[in-house]
Amino acid sequence: MSDLIEVTLARARAVLDQAEEVRAAADASVVRWEWVTEGAYEHRPEPLARERSYGPKRVRRFAERPPLPAQAEGYGFDEGGDIVRCRAGEQLESDELLRHEPDGVASVVFYEGKLTRAGFALVADGRVACTARVAQDGLIEHETFTYDDARLIGVDAYMELRNVDEVLAVEYASSCAYDVDGRLVEIVNTYDTGRKRVVYRASGYGRPKARVAADVEDELVRLVSRWAAERTSAEPVCSLLLQYDIEDPLPPAPAFVTEAHRERVLAADDPEGPLYGLWNVAELDGFDGSPLASEALEALATELRAVDDGAAARKALQRACRRLNEDRSWLGDTARTGDFVVTCVDLELENVEVDLKASVADGTLVRRLRKADALRRGPRN
Repeated sequence: MSDLIEVTLARARAVLDQAEEVRAAADASVVRWEWVTEGAYEHRPEPLARERSYGPKRVRRFAERPPLPAQAEGYGFDEGGDIVRCRAGEQLESDELLRHEPDGVASVVFYEGKLTRAGFALVADGRVACTARVAQDGLIEHETFTYDDARLIGVDAYMELRNVDEVLAVEYASSCAYDVDGRLVEIVNTYDTGRKRVVYRASGYGRPKARVAADVEDELVRLVSRWAAERTSAEPVCSLLLQYDIEDPLPPAPAFVTEAHRERVLAADDPEGPLYGLWNVAELDGFDGSPLASEALEALATELRAVDDGAAARKALQRACRRLNEDRSWLGDTARTGDFVVTCVDLELENVEVDLKASVADGTLVRRLRKADALRRGPRN
């Protein structure tokens, strides 16, 4: 940990000890209020706070405080025009109070009246050099900022999260890109896992998410067709399942389900229902979990992850399944049942029916499968 971070963390811890003093002084110094869109983050001293947190968010200003529940932030100003208080949340339950000092800005946050954290933004040469926050339970986070003249070009961030009794550390670096006119066009976070995520992109910059998703769909159709052509089955198949992780759907792992397997599962009459046995690819003989792979899909998946939380990738997967269902020439001579279907299935099997409905144009299929008891999870009613 650098000396700069150590110093800023020490200041944040000192503010935590002075929380009630900061709170009282800020509360007493408010002379007027302004109300804006929630997440505007105009009270934050660090550069590009809103853009790095919310992307290209539009800020709306209100003539007066919106009625509760509010989707707004309220800023309390002191006589000098500085924001010294920010109230947010549907019931304005979050209350952040600020103290402006010669070398930075101290802050404390109360939630429903209880102190949750304190922070300090250290200013050097007229710019925020480092921020640090310390929670009541001891968890910390900090950011250091790199500039090119007056423009922010990079942020190195660290945060700690509590998962039950375990503390998880997350590190990432943000890079800011500008066009020839100096307009901010993109902010990309690169995490310690190697994953990248675009958190801000100006209108008209970069490939649209829909275009990337369409290319993903095309590549999935090509890869499934190639995969199927390389496999033979001695028995008729009743489905092709593309297993995916709901948080990171690409690439999926394919598997054929044979009619014989389906009949065995249904005949077993599991009291907990046949859904797990029929739609879980791990139950299939010979399934090795190998995903569909190509350099093109890997590159497209990386590009899509940067601008997507997984929803667009999952929709691309569903649309690829629908195309494969509509034109089954890719199956060649593979023997199949009359009700053969291609669908995607998540690892936890929480969305089997949703994915089926999105993967198949025939709206009666899900009803037929339900009637055949193929979608039951748990005992019969």
